[in-house]
Amino acid sequence: MSKTVKIYIVLLILIFIGVAAIEFSRPKPINWSQTYNETDKIPYGTYILYDQFKKLFPESEVKNIRTTPYEYFDALYNWEDSIYDTSGTYITISDYSGLDDVSAQELLDFVSYGNDVFMATNYPTRNIQDSLGIHIKNDYSFSGKADFSFANRKFKNDSITIEKGLGNYYFDELDSLNTTVLGYQKFDSIPRINFVKVKYGDGNFFLHLQPVVFTNYNLLKKNNKKYSETVLIN
Repeated sequence: MSKTVKIYIVLLILIFIGVAAIEFSRPKPINWSQTYNETDKIPYGTYILYDQFKKLFPESEVKNIRTTPYEYFDALYNWEDSIYDTSGTYITISDYSGLDDVSAQELLDFVSYGNDVFMATNYPTRNIQDSLGIHIKNDYSFSGKADFSFANRKFKNDSITIEKGLGNYYFDELDSLNTTVLGYQKFDSIPRINFVKVKYGDGNFFLHLQPVVFTNYNLLKKNNKKYSETVLIN
């Protein structure tokens, strides 16, 4: 091997090392995926919220359910006595509920027995909408930010503005006999309903159409956590 070839090989190795060093020294790109996963510390994960659950609900046992609602609740239904061997509030946060029909019906049954479901999602599954007498609209033309407020003026100081990651989903039909309006969003001059309580059987569904407000990114901005706390505990 000639001296010239050796020099070229050394130069190539040095170039490779230099490029590798530059790549490793670059900051890791931010993952903006909207996972809503309680273990994710990325902007649109929900690690912070889940970590605070025990403080938000100090007198309650917090369980992380890793099966479908049907698998979890059906196993706890006592067919002999026609009751559930558990009670409480089921919380789910996602961009789209993605529930299969069997799991959606199981949640409806669970609520009818005097329990609650809190669902923060852009679009609850169709059979839940139909069962609760509600309809959701998505307005694709909207600005990038929105104001969020509560119907109860007692919480007017907990209003916030979100500037990123939103979709303009809102309730445009409600069952007025069983529904209580709890909150609004405003992308322009018109306030739209985005948070409701719907009585079903002996229990209640709490539906919030902007899951993004519960993510790490938004909980760390300004004093946004006050809004999320009010949604969950009032």
